Amino acid sequence: MATGLTLLDDVIRVAVIGDIDREDAEVELQLESLDFADVPVVDVDGSNAGELAEMMVNSDVVFVV
Repeated sequence: MATGLTLLDDVIRVAVIGDIDREDAEVELQLESLDFADVPVVDVDGSNAGELAEMMVNSDVVFVV
């Protein structure tokens, strides 16, 4: 979804909350697609939860998937 939104020249960021299995082939493919489309991925945990709040407040639209 995020990669498709880049076709409209929208600024997109993806926040990953919690753990994901980065060694899973399907997860790796999705992360590579985001990297190719220059979509930054931010891993959110307890130490940087404020960054997630800032991202949400400064966004026009927030999708939760």
